[in-house]
Amino acid sequence: MSVAFGSTAILSVNVKDVAKAVEWYTTKLGFGVNVFFEDLPWADIATNVPGFSIGLSQAPELAGKSACAVTLAMDDVHASRAALEALGVTFQEENTVIPGKVILAHFSDLDGNPLALAQSLM
Repeated sequence: MSVAFGSTAILSVNVKDVAKAVEWYTTKLGFGVNVFFEDLPWADIATNVPGFSIGLSQAPELAGKSACAVTLAMDDVHASRAALEALGVTFQEENTVIPGKVILAHFSDLDGNPLALAQSLM
């Protein structure tokens, strides 16, 4: 027996304040908003990857404690990093280069949830 998954996926991320997180993900990363339920509070953030979105759930006690990182594929990590730094995004360290495999640039959202840029070298 196999499972028939749908064509969408949402990665849930806990944040301190959904409204502030929505502003950060839209202004810093340029993502859109599929839906924002202020009464929950919860938002579904549209990425540039078809069918993949980031769900922002207001849970102040859990914010920044995610065990998973959202890794975003880029054609040019160096240029993308420079553009994000110009918008005030802070990266944790110098880019990590795994020769012949990938270049990674690690950063966090405003609550400390891990994200990364990745450029394939293969």
